[in-house]
Amino acid sequence: MTFGPPQVLLFDGETALDDEESTTYFQLRGICKRTAAPRQHIRICDRKIAVMRDALRKLSAQLDEEGLQVPFSRMCSEITYSLNALTMVNGSSPFTAVLGRMPAILPADGAIMHDGVPDNISRHTHRLREVAVQAIAEGTAKERMRRALRTQTQPSGAQLEYKIGDRVDYWRTPLSRTFGKMEISWKESVFCGVRHVQHPDGSVTMDQMKFLAACKPIMLPATVGSSEKLLSEEARRHFLSLLMTIAYALLTRPDVAVFVSALQRESHQAKIIHVKRLNVLLRWLQSNPKGITYPVMKYPTVLLQISDSSYKARATDGLSVRGLVSVRVSLDDMIAGKAETPCHVLDYVSKAQRHVTRSTFSSELFAATDAVDSGLLQSIVLHELQHGVVTPSEAKGLIEGTTPCAVGLALAVDAKSVSAAVVAPNVKVPAEPSLLLHVMWLRSLLTRGRLKAMFWTDTRSMVADGLTKGAVSRDLLHAIMCGLLEMPQPYEQQVLRLDFGFGDLMTSQEDVAMLACIGYIVPEYFRFPGLCAPSQNLAFTDIPNGLKGAAAVPLAGWLQIITFVGIIEVTNLQNVQTDVLGDYGYGAFGLPFGKKIEDAEKKAKSLNAEINNGRLAMMAIIGMFFQDGLTGSAW
Repeated sequence: MTFGPPQVLLFDGETALDDEESTTYFQLRGICKRTAAPRQHIRICDRKIAVMRDALRKLSAQLDEEGLQVPFSRMCSEITYSLNALTMVNGSSPFTAVLGRMPAILPADGAIMHDGVPDNISRHTHRLREVAVQAIAEGTAKERMRRALRTQTQPSGAQLEYKIGDRVDYWRTPLSRTFGKMEISWKESVFCGVRHVQHPDGSVTMDQMKFLAACKPIMLPATVGSSEKLLSEEARRHFLSLLMTIAYALLTRPDVAVFVSALQRESHQAKIIHVKRLNVLLRWLQSNPKGITYPVMKYPTVLLQISDSSYKARATDGLSVRGLVSVRVSLDDMIAGKAETPCHVLDYVSKAQRHVTRSTFSSELFAATDAVDSGLLQSIVLHELQHGVVTPSEAKGLIEGTTPCAVGLALAVDAKSVSAAVVAPNVKVPAEPSLLLHVMWLRSLLTRGRLKAMFWTDTRSMVADGLTKGAVSRDLLHAIMCGLLEMPQPYEQQVLRLDFGFGDLMTSQEDVAMLACIGYIVPEYFRFPGLCAPSQNLAFTDIPNGLKGAAAVPLAGWLQIITFVGIIEVTNLQNVQTDVLGDYGYGAFGLPFGKKIEDAEKKAKSLNAEINNGRLAMMAIIGMFFQDGLTGSAW
C-alpha cells in the first residue's frame, strides 16, 4: 500500500489545476498530472460528487426535521469524512491509503470536534455522524444499483426456454470474435491463444508458445535516451499494450509472474529502463518456451497453499510482496517426507501486500492468512465439482468446518515464527497486538480440522519464493509446471497441542487420584486371602490400610508395583490425545478393546464427567492423606 501524496492525478481540464503554479506544485511532489481527453469525464469523480450532493441534501433535511442547527461547513465536513471512510476503491478506502488503518466510524463518547472547545454543535456529534453515515450508505447503495441496472447482461435461461440437459455456450462465440475460432484436432485444441495437448499417458499440457512467438518487442525510438527518462504518452501506450499481452501469458507461465507484477507497479510512470526490461523478458520467454502439465493423479487428497512473502521488497517505499502457489497433492506423501510428489497447479499469485506490514512476521502472517482465505474459496469450488452446487448456508458450513468438505486444505510457510505462533502450546500476544486475531484465526481452523495440516519448510524448498523475488532459482517453479512438487528438504508438519501438555498431566493425576481413593476405601471392606510375602509369612490382612501400609510392604512388592505402573504409563503415553480433552482413543474403562462411544456429544459429556470426578478425587485423596497423617486413620 502506498502512503503520502497520490502518484497519478487524473482530471478533466479544470483551469485551476492546469496553470504553471499547479504544475510546479505537482512536480515537486512527484505527482504525475494527466488531463482527460476533450469531452471525456472522470466517471468515478462524477459519481462521488453526485453521491455527496445527494447525501448533503438528506443530511440537511433530517437535521431540520429534528430541529438541529448545524453550519453548512460542518455538514460538508461530516459528509466528506463518511464518504472517505466508507468508499472502497480497489479494496482500500481513502483513509486506509493515507493512514494505514480504518478510522472509527462513530466518535468516542464525549468527543469535542471544535478545536477542543465545547460548543452547541458538539452535543450533537453522535447524531450528526449517524445521519451522515446513513446518508452516504444509502447513496452509494443506490448508485451501485443504478450501475447494475445499466449493465447489459445475458437473458435468463427461462426467457430463452432452455431445459435441463441443454448445452449452453455463452462465452465461446463472443470470445471467438476477438481471439479467433477454436482450433480442434485429435487430442489437441487451441482457443484464446492457449493450446491444450493430451499425451498418451493421460496427462494434459497447456502452453502459449505460439501466442508468445507472435509478440514483437518495442523498437526505437521508445528505447533511445536516458534510462530514467519518462516515456511519451504514445510510447507509454505501446508499453502498456505489450505488458498486458505478456500478463495474459501468465496463464501458463507462473515463473515470470514476479517480473510482470514489478513492471505493472511502475506502469503509471514508465521509463525507458522499463521498456528495455520488458523487451528482455519477452525475448527470454520466447527463447525458453514452457507450459503447465497436469499428470494423472490417483489420490490428490488436499489443496496445499504454499505461501511466501518478501518484506520491503522495494526499499524506496517499504513495499511488501506476497507469493502463493495452490496445488493438489497427496497429504500422505508430504507427511511421509518424500522428496517429490505429483501435483496439479490450480492457482498462483505474485502481487503487493494490501496490508500495512511493519515486520517480517506481519508480512509472512498476512500472506498466510490471505493464502488460506483464497484456499477456502477454492476448496468449495472443488467440493461443488464433486457434489454439485451448494446453498449459501452450506457454503458457510464448509468454510467454518461444521460441514465436512470433500477437499481438505493445508498450508505451507517458510517462516518458523509464524508456524510456531499458530501451533504454540501457550499463545502469546505478538509485538503487534493486532496480529493476534490473525494467529487465532489460523489456530481455530486447525482446531476445527478445516485446515487439515500446517507445514514449515526450509527456504530452499519454498516454491513460492520465486513469486516474491526475482534473483532466485526458478527450478522449483519449473518442476511444479511439469506436474511435480519437489521437496529437497522435507516439509515438517506443525502439530497443534490444544492442552499444551498441562491437560495430559492433569488427566493422568486425576486417574491416579481416583485409583488412590479406591485403594483407601476397598481394603476397609475386602482383603485378598492368603500370604502377601510367603518368605516372611506376611498375609494381606496383616498390612495396615493407609500411609502405614507403605512401610509394611516388602521391597519385592514395591518393585512389582513400580514395574506394573511403569508399563501402564509407557503404554498410555504412546497414544496422542485427540481434539477432545481426555480422549486417547481407548474404549470403556480405558481398555484398547473396550467399547467406544461413537456419538460425539455423548462422548464429550462422558469425558467431562470423568474429568470432574477426577478433580473431586484429587481433593478427596488430599483430605485422606492429611487425616491419616494426623490421626492415624483416614475415617
